[in-house]
Amino acid sequence: MFFSKALAAAGLLASTSLAAPTVERRAAGGKLVVYWGAEDDSTTLANVCADPSYDIVNLAFLSHFFAGGGYPQLSLSTLGGPSAAQRAAGATNLQDGTSLIPAIQACQSSGKKVILSMGGATGFSAVTLTGDSQGQQIADTIWNLFLGGTANPTLRPFGSVKLDGVDLDNETGNPTGYLAMAQRFKSNFAKDTSKKYYLTAAPQCPFPDASEPLNVCQLADYIWVQFYNN
Repeated sequence: MFFSKALAAAGLLASTSLAAPTVERRAAGGKLVVYWGAEDDSTTLANVCADPSYDIVNLAFLSHFFAGGGYPQLSLSTLGGPSAAQRAAGATNLQDGTSLIPAIQACQSSGKKVILSMGGATGFSAVTLTGDSQGQQIADTIWNLFLGGTANPTLRPFGSVKLDGVDLDNETGNPTGYLAMAQRFKSNFAKDTSKKYYLTAAPQCPFPDASEPLNVCQLADYIWVQFYNN
């Protein structure tokens, strides 16, 4: 996926499993997903949230797992840099997302899901992992910064707002640590019973995808295949 807004992904598929999964039936008509945030001339998030066409908004992208201070890099072009607390902690590649909180809340209030997409095009992202322990580590970090975790409240880009899940857009060809990361996300999701969280994936067409293999995709609630660029 280009490091830009990918406009629409239709025909979403529920995840499958080799071990007789419980299949959630989807309403006829599917859902429409939009990636938002990586282009300066993109429409505003408020406009996207006000558009009834969209069901899910992927914030694009959390582009680097380990950047300033060992914290992730949030590459949303509309934001102006880290907050004072983030800067003091050395998390200089996180961003102060306060300006987006009203739009995220409007999205969620209207029934739209707002998901954090991790990765993006190679050359603009760094989302490889050294092994399972690092995958679990970054899952915990993202859980605390963007989802239901409470370990780093002053560093959270969107304050107390909880995003609705994470999207895996690994295009590196290296899936090391991704299964452990996905499993840790799912176990963290189960800790917060106040809301439903989603794990989604954006594999490319070749099957099985080198970056997001079948055992990772089987854990996803939604899959949007990249029918382009591959």
